[in-house]
Amino acid sequence: MSADDALEEILRHGRWAELRPWLEAPADSVEGKELRAWYRSRRAALSKENRWVSSRAATDVDHPGCLRLLGAALAPADRAARWLPAVGWGWRGDGSGSDDLLVATMLGRGPDWCQAFLDAAAQDTVRKNGEHEVAWLGNVARELVGAGAARLPRTPTMATAWAAAYSTGAAHAKWVKWREAQGQEVDPSQDGLADLLRRDPAVADGVSLLLSGPGAVGQLEYFLSARWDLAAALAELVADGLLDRTRVLEDTLAALTRQDTAGTQKGLARILTALGLSGEDLRGRLPLAQGLLATGRGPVTAALLPAVLEVAAPEDLDEVARTIFTRTEKAQQKTLLAALTAKDAVARWDRPSVVAALAVAADVPDPRLAARATTALEKLGESTPEAPPEAPVDDLWAPPPPVTVGAPVTAVAPHARSLTEAASRFGVAATPADAALLTDALVRWCATDPHAAREWASSAVPQATVWLPALVYAVHEGRRPSLEDFRTRNEQVSAHLTSGKRPRFDDISWNLYSRSAPGVLHDGVNAETAVRLGEVPFLLSTPTHEDGSLAFDALIARLREYAVPAGPLDLTLALLRLQPVDPGRAADLDGLSLPLWSAEKSGLLRRRPRTRDAVDAVREWVTSGGLPPSTAHHRGAHVLVDPAHLPAGVGDIPGVPGALSSGHDPDLHDEYDEYNLSVEAGTGVVPAWVDLLAARLQKQFDQSSRGAPRWLAPMAASPSPGLAVTHAVAQTLCHADEDHRLVAVDAALVLMGRGRWVPDDYTACCLHQLADGELRLTRLSHAWEQLALGGGLQPLWPTVLAVLDAACALNRKPPGLADLLAVVRRLAPAVPDVRLPGSVRTLAGSKGGSKARLEAVALVEAVS
Repeated sequence: MSADDALEEILRHGRWAELRPWLEAPADSVEGKELRAWYRSRRAALSKENRWVSSRAATDVDHPGCLRLLGAALAPADRAARWLPAVGWGWRGDGSGSDDLLVATMLGRGPDWCQAFLDAAAQDTVRKNGEHEVAWLGNVARELVGAGAARLPRTPTMATAWAAAYSTGAAHAKWVKWREAQGQEVDPSQDGLADLLRRDPAVADGVSLLLSGPGAVGQLEYFLSARWDLAAALAELVADGLLDRTRVLEDTLAALTRQDTAGTQKGLARILTALGLSGEDLRGRLPLAQGLLATGRGPVTAALLPAVLEVAAPEDLDEVARTIFTRTEKAQQKTLLAALTAKDAVARWDRPSVVAALAVAADVPDPRLAARATTALEKLGESTPEAPPEAPVDDLWAPPPPVTVGAPVTAVAPHARSLTEAASRFGVAATPADAALLTDALVRWCATDPHAAREWASSAVPQATVWLPALVYAVHEGRRPSLEDFRTRNEQVSAHLTSGKRPRFDDISWNLYSRSAPGVLHDGVNAETAVRLGEVPFLLSTPTHEDGSLAFDALIARLREYAVPAGPLDLTLALLRLQPVDPGRAADLDGLSLPLWSAEKSGLLRRRPRTRDAVDAVREWVTSGGLPPSTAHHRGAHVLVDPAHLPAGVGDIPGVPGALSSGHDPDLHDEYDEYNLSVEAGTGVVPAWVDLLAARLQKQFDQSSRGAPRWLAPMAASPSPGLAVTHAVAQTLCHADEDHRLVAVDAALVLMGRGRWVPDDYTACCLHQLADGELRLTRLSHAWEQLALGGGLQPLWPTVLAVLDAACALNRKPPGLADLLAVVRRLAPAVPDVRLPGSVRTLAGSKGGSKARLEAVALVEAVS
């Protein structure tokens, strides 16, 4: 057996131990030369084949581990740092399998190689939500540093890797958390975070690095549990003398100066609390602490405020008061007010400082808090300052500003400059038509100058900062699916993707299983186009308007100009994008004929099967009324879309997923995740059925979703948004993140300006959310105020009254009701003839001193 065959056999079976004699062979020996020659020729292909392979159940089998060993033994440090991430999956550093041999191999290269390797690897970037992919680097670094062969590089990537090594690596924290959540018993002998950190040879530098890394603390906070508590672990190590308390505090305070994620700031605040932050710790650092009070999130101010009050001088009190009383956290406001109204407050600071701080407190929106501050001022013999008059809102009662969408597109010319300009728009604000226009231009260019088209694609792909249309990559790589592969794909689609319920993963490929129904159809069009690239002059389905729709006149012109058989999937996509057409215009197709292309083989003794005429399919589509409207309705808090029928036999074309027209029922069908959709396969595939897409994305618009609601704007601008789109807007208007809410406000204003806003639909969405306890009134009040200021008060007002009535009528008043009443009070002067619901007047006339009742009284007085 040749050396190449022997090495291929080892890699095929993942028997990493059999590589040892090859690795130990001197570089100038026969075995050493053969190993290096084979590795140079096969590294890239083997890395791609084995990237996601894992055989951790068998310690003697590790396919990626073989490639890690080869890279560490043969490559220079900088190249190994580039190559090992591609095969880092499954390396946890627990000493099993090939792990020990890998570390030994690295140490055998010497300290200079080890340090150069870590320095180069630490310069890499971590993709969004890909923190777990660099856990291998944290494990490697811990072993090399522990052996004295290197030191930890202080880079954001290494901080992320060090945290990931604990959060998703050897500690298996996520499984511990899951077992605890399920009520299962956790092995008390299993190491907790403090035990693992105690054994880390570089724990002091590692913790300092962790605190310096953006988002790194949040990784560990995500797995918070009794035995997996970073703050408690650090406090324990400080008590044991393994960490210096002063250094940890300094690193934590410095980390809080970043605008970091909510999870990370919460974790940093918990560290301050666990270490017992006191006023003495902030002596000399008060300006820093005051800045953090203004910019930090709620948990940060809660941790800092008691210590700030301990050390604050009289001249500092006014700034502290203005910071805390202009924020929204009630607990911190109560803490400060309690300090200002304490018996020793004047002695602790001085009378003018306390009075000035109480005057700020007396002006807060919370009437109960303001009343307490007013009472304290009166005891000190001071009067409350007069409140400034509220801004007038008389001019808000007007129709929403008109909005025009779906403008005609600007064609992309088939040359380098035009395609480069089109590609640049993908990183800004791509419309549903942009990807199709770029793809069509590339198809046209391939038909006239394929060499130039491939040169452009090869230069565009490396420079792209976002995903370009799929056909760009196909042209760049020069790959073209075979007819056999294309037929097999279409057979799988037609056989298994028949409804909104995904089939078993074993039955179809991942590329089909993981995609949305519009994405599957769009990928089919790309595959059909790639098979015929150079033959097809252009695409029939390219939109003529920015909302992804296609004008009938443009389709007729293309059918007349088409010189080759039309692709069935391309024609299907054209029909799905077709704007509504008067059935009488089917006569415009008379005299036209265009055969449909077939993927069946042909040869000397086999003719291509006879196919339908493309023009006949278009005629039948138009005469039958085109795409039927989608029908959506509520069932509880969920939106359902009824199944529909695709005319002209379109649903029977091989490669067209039946899931396109199967409707959506959350109890029967799967919903889409963000990764199931791409810009080119979103709202622009079936523009008129955007409600179906919105219904299948319902869970992506919940109030805690992390990603920005990127589909709201194109949904609002689509040809026929309905109840499901309104539902998505309603959910996002209550989102925890203000930026998300403002995106929803813009989407609502677009719907209102187009005349597509149905108050009854939005009211139903809100009342369902209120019944389920999901209508966050404080967040919603902010969004409604912005919506009213943007010109949407008139169509919004019926929903405001309905929600106000339902919320005030509840026996247990929902949180945030006072905020809603306050916003309604501010907007009421703009509304002619305000008629408050009876439940508001009932609440105002009830007994008690709740904030909601006081706001109800103020609202009734304002409209009387």
